[in-house]
Amino acid sequence: MLPFNLIDMPEPDIRLDEFRLWIDRIDSYGLSGTVFCRSNCAIVWIGRAHLLNNVFVRWVDECETLYKTLSGETHLNHSPATSAVDIRLSAIGKTGHIRMETKLTANFYRGEHHVFVEEFDQTYLISFLEDCKRVREKIDVAKQYNAQ
Repeated sequence: MLPFNLIDMPEPDIRLDEFRLWIDRIDSYGLSGTVFCRSNCAIVWIGRAHLLNNVFVRWVDECETLYKTLSGETHLNHSPATSAVDIRLSAIGKTGHIRMETKLTANFYRGEHHVFVEEFDQTYLISFLEDCKRVREKIDVAKQYNAQ
């Protein structure tokens, strides 16, 4: 069962503006968790969202490059047809602004798709990247544990 508000939740593992991810499980293959995103008009919770580890790690590397160069685009989505989470970050010129488009699919079979678009300063990426690096370290530990 998903909570009705953020007060009931601990600090998220990953946060970027109004996007939050709480990780429930990490193994050598992937991670799963609860996703939350909101705007002025909508609030969406998705439980048991799954991401492949290699796709997540690649995306974090791309986000670091985006932050350093302020150019290009990153895209997190390993299965376009069924993925619950689809995030695209792109630089807006060389001004230091980032555009984030988050597509959440609450129920693929019923066509429940939600799109959130935000723009913010690249300094928001600093704490976001720190969050992602902590998750990447947990992924490395899970891989090492399963390799034994």
